Amino acid sequence: AAAALADRAARCAPYTVCVDLEGCRLSGDGGFSEPFGIDAVSRGRLLDGRDEIDRLLDDTAAITDYERRRGSGLAPVVAL
Repeated sequence: AAAALADRAARCAPYTVCVDLEGCRLSGDGGFSEPFGIDAVSRGRLLDGRDEIDRLLDDTAAITDYERRRGSGLAPVVAL
């Protein structure tokens, strides 16, 4: 999908693209429409408007517990 999209965009500048994250489909000018793959976790996070920092913050309790059990002498990670 990426190569076909890049080819069309190079031939038809400016080129408008729509990313349908729910349907996992790219569409663009001139009838371009191609499916694309994305892993379920990344897709869900993008649909929810969340990023990697949000994922880490969700895991703060588990990280703190791991740090406590590890006993490295370092202070545990604490969410702000």
